[in-house]
Amino acid sequence: MAVAATSSASGTTTASRRLSIGANVTIAIVAAALLLVLVNWFASIKNVRRDIASFGNYGLSERTKSVLQTCKEPIEVSMVYMPDEEDEKQQTYISRLQDYFDEMTRFDKKVQVSVVATDSQREKLVSRISTTFGSEADKHKAALAAYEALNSELRNELQQKLVAAQALMSGESWLGAFPIFASIVNTIRGDIEALKTADEAVKELTPAGGIPKYGEATTKAKEALADVKDHMQLIERRLSDLSSLADETTKGDSKYIAMLREVAAETKSLIASLRTTVGAEDAAMPADPAASLKLFADRGVEVGKGLDALVRRVDEFARKFPMVTQHPNWAASAQMGPLVTRMEVADVLHQAGSTLSKARLVILGLIDSGDATQLQNALNDARNNCTVLEKNAQVCEELLTGLAAGLSTMDDASRAMLDAARSKSLFAARVESIDALTKQIDELPELKLGSVADQLKQPNIVVIETAGKIRVVDFNEVWPVRESIADPTAKSADAARTFNGDSALSSAILAMTREGPFASVVLTFFEPPPPQQRNQFMPPPPQSWVPSSQLSELRKRLEAANFKVVDWNIAQQKDPPPPEQGVPSVYVCLPPPPPQPPNPFGQAQPPDQVFGDSHRKIIKDLLDADSRVLFLATWEVRSSGFFGGPPTSPPYGYGPLLDTDWGLTVDNGKRITWVDPDTTRDNSFFIVPQRFVHMPGYGFTDNPIGAPLKGTRFLITDACPIVVKPSLPAGVQVEPVLRIPDSQNYVGASMAELVEIIEKVQDPSSRGSITMVPPPAHGPFDVMVTAERSADGKSKGKIALVSFGASVRDDYLRQPVMGEGQQLRLEPPPTENVDLFVNALYWLTGQTQLISRGPVPVPRIEPIASADLKALRVFVWAVWPALVFAPGLILWYVRRR
Repeated sequence: MAVAATSSASGTTTASRRLSIGANVTIAIVAAALLLVLVNWFASIKNVRRDIASFGNYGLSERTKSVLQTCKEPIEVSMVYMPDEEDEKQQTYISRLQDYFDEMTRFDKKVQVSVVATDSQREKLVSRISTTFGSEADKHKAALAAYEALNSELRNELQQKLVAAQALMSGESWLGAFPIFASIVNTIRGDIEALKTADEAVKELTPAGGIPKYGEATTKAKEALADVKDHMQLIERRLSDLSSLADETTKGDSKYIAMLREVAAETKSLIASLRTTVGAEDAAMPADPAASLKLFADRGVEVGKGLDALVRRVDEFARKFPMVTQHPNWAASAQMGPLVTRMEVADVLHQAGSTLSKARLVILGLIDSGDATQLQNALNDARNNCTVLEKNAQVCEELLTGLAAGLSTMDDASRAMLDAARSKSLFAARVESIDALTKQIDELPELKLGSVADQLKQPNIVVIETAGKIRVVDFNEVWPVRESIADPTAKSADAARTFNGDSALSSAILAMTREGPFASVVLTFFEPPPPQQRNQFMPPPPQSWVPSSQLSELRKRLEAANFKVVDWNIAQQKDPPPPEQGVPSVYVCLPPPPPQPPNPFGQAQPPDQVFGDSHRKIIKDLLDADSRVLFLATWEVRSSGFFGGPPTSPPYGYGPLLDTDWGLTVDNGKRITWVDPDTTRDNSFFIVPQRFVHMPGYGFTDNPIGAPLKGTRFLITDACPIVVKPSLPAGVQVEPVLRIPDSQNYVGASMAELVEIIEKVQDPSSRGSITMVPPPAHGPFDVMVTAERSADGKSKGKIALVSFGASVRDDYLRQPVMGEGQQLRLEPPPTENVDLFVNALYWLTGQTQLISRGPVPVPRIEPIASADLKALRVFVWAVWPALVFAPGLILWYVRRR
């Protein structure tokens, strides 16, 4: 009995304990569930959340958050991405960009994002933008309205002038006789058509619907007016010249009209006197041909002198009144040997006199020979020549007589037009109107709308509006081409891209909302004016490999990023441009041109045309005063001789300064080139044409300038190594930004090695494989470094050195990249180079917090598809709980037994 009682008590205790444990577990589970619900409910109300996407590349960076918090104005974003269900990549672009904008709107409520997914929505966006920013163009509208009125007035007046001019052309008029007047008529007719075309173009640029391109329209109007003005002034000058001629020739006692008649008569008389010496063509042969030829030769000399005197009189008239040479009677169809050619009357007379003077020597030689047959033949030739001269004299007489008659007779209509031209009243009023409107157009303010009209036509864009400004971020900025090796079978649409929206969009907002420029970028170059007196056969002075004229794309991108760009030509201005208060300055030194090769004729290049120590000292003084300088270097090739010669690479102009003060050497005698190793042969490789020009720049370090560009496509050209000395000057610290790795794909070839490579590539027997023993040097190669210098605890300058400066030239930034593979494929131009440039400017000015994060190639958490979501719910709500409870149920069952 005692045992039974004990057993019963033990069972009761065990059951009670199990119930207690179960109750505790149940209560803990319920409490945890309630706590989870409360936390999520509170987080949804207060928007307290942890953005796990920020671990990938679709969240907001700290820089973007800072930009949004700093901005006080509302930000309106329009995502213009048209969906295409058949294009999987397009759908990916849309969904991922929407994820990013969801993060942005949750973080800052003043950001409003709208999705433009249809043509009608795009039209509404265009209409709204036009309405919002249209008021800023009131002055442009007024100028275009004035242009439309002036255009109509000009066409009407030109049409009246055209009718009057055509009447002169069709009748017997003084002006109508000049072919140049026909050119004037055609010019007037062309101006009428040009004004009509320009009017249509301006109306197309300023449509009632859509976004008017007021800037382009006013430029078009200004250009059209400038052309018409130039033509009007040219017509007045031509007619004014003709009026001077008319004033002289229509006088009753004009000496030049009398001269023309005298020359006509004397020419015929002189030639007639020559005929008497040899007789007519059909006359019998005289007994003494030599005597006749002697008379002909002697008389020919006198006739030649007489004709030369007449020529001088005619030339004097032409020099005094050049427009007379435009008259059709000034030229004659004269026979010269077997040919009939069109020549001026004076040239006909001069040619005749010259022929007679030369004939005398030939005739005297025949006379001395005494050959009867030759003398008879010569006499026959002289008679024939007289016939030709008589015909030419007759033509000249008719032309000069007609010219005198035409020039001395003036009609009223021609006189009225010439008087108007002389008094500058023919187009004076219209020219004044054109000048006034041109001045009005020049003084128009810059439009905020800018080139948005064209950009809105592009696919896949993001439109940002804030602080009264508008900016369009295009597809290539948000989705740049990713760093990758191209698939040979890839198509154009398959270009691998990575998301860079955080950097691109925050940079746009930052540039729009910043008060004042981030920095003043002083483009420093050495471009002396060309010599005033230079032999046209001499080669021009050398130019920089990166001339300032080739940086318009860089200027545009810097200004769009809210930098102020200033030019400084140290060849003409020794002192730097004065800095703007509160705005830091960064000096960007372009590669100086090398000295001209020695001149074999002894004429040396003027000292002011050569970059030298005095110019390097200007930059040295700036650095000693703790300035910020970005040096652009590059590999370059020049001719070694004055008129050509073997190629060579001149030393880098700023090389001595960097070597002495900073311990950096620019080895621009070597060009870093991408090659593909030939695995079948030792010391052999292939040249890849696409990568010879667009070389991938791998190897960005953790330096804040280049780190954001890791994982993106970065293409450069004409890069050369930067050598950092083992022992740096005191106080100098150098850090690499881009270091080309030690790889079989990169070689640093000297000029001689490059020449050898080119020769072997052109050799058909090589089949593209190049063998060189020893091979060109391999990396690593530093191509961008930064350096800081201090002394006595104070900063003594800060520099960045780039050895691929040619990569920011216009012809490189605008050139599409030829894709690799079997199919023709063009990829976007390598504008990423400007992003690195901008990052370097931020670093130099101490604004590293403004450097964008750049794309981070980390896989994102993809949304779960609806079909997969159902299966996941079944697994989470049924399968997984069953798997969790099953071991407990089994254990409970075993323990019950």
